[in-house]
This record gives sequence, structure tokens and C-alpha cells, in this order.
Amino acid sequence: MGDFNYPNINWLQQTVEDNINADCKDFFNCCNDCFLTQHVSQGTRDNAILDLVFSSEPELVSNVKIIDNLGNSDHNMVTFSIQHEQKHLSTNRQIRDYNKGNYQSIREELQKINWNTFMSGDTDE
Repeated sequence: MGDFNYPNINWLQQTVEDNINADCKDFFNCCNDCFLTQHVSQGTRDNAILDLVFSSEPELVSNVKIIDNLGNSDHNMVTFSIQHEQKHLSTNRQIRDYNKGNYQSIREELQKINWNTFMSGDTDE
């Protein structure tokens, strides 16, 4: 989005005046070659559409509105909404604080195990 200052592009009819400079035609052709959609359909400086909003997907931009100018600017402001999908990842991850562990109780529980019986046999058993 921005102020591109190409008043000789008719964005509603998707045309460029024939007798215009090469920069204007190149810009228009580049936008078309890149399959960009221009969303502003009303004049942003008098009747000229100079302030543009582009997207690579037509559905990404909606609710384009031209509102009053800001301060001393001779361009009107453009507001619009961007449609996007946001996935909220549930991160209920438990983080243990090992500094608060009751290591004495752990030692006492481990001492109650008969390790000779517990560790007898082989890995298949």
C-alpha cells in the first residue's frame, strides 16, 4: 500500500492512457504480471486514485474506505481490513521447577525398593 502517484492509470477499467510515460505503463504492467489486485476504487486526491492497496489474493483485503485527509495533506486517508487466519496454539506445557523438588523424600522412596529383586532377570523379563 502507499502513494504511487500514477493518475493516468484507470484502475476501475484496468487501462492506461496511450500517450503516457513508460514508467506508468511499466508499473501497471508489473502489477498485472504479478497478478496483484488493486483494491481502492475511489479518488484519494480529488478524483485521482493515487493511494493504492495491493494484495496477491483478492479476498485478503476488504472494507476499503476513503475518509477525510489527515492534517494539511491533500490526500485522503484509506482504511481497510485484512482477512487472515490465525491459529491459536494451545501451549499448556508444564514446566517443572527442579529447584523446589523434595529430594529427601525421593531418596527415602528409592531406599524402600529392593533393587536386587527389582533388577533381577534380563531385559526380556
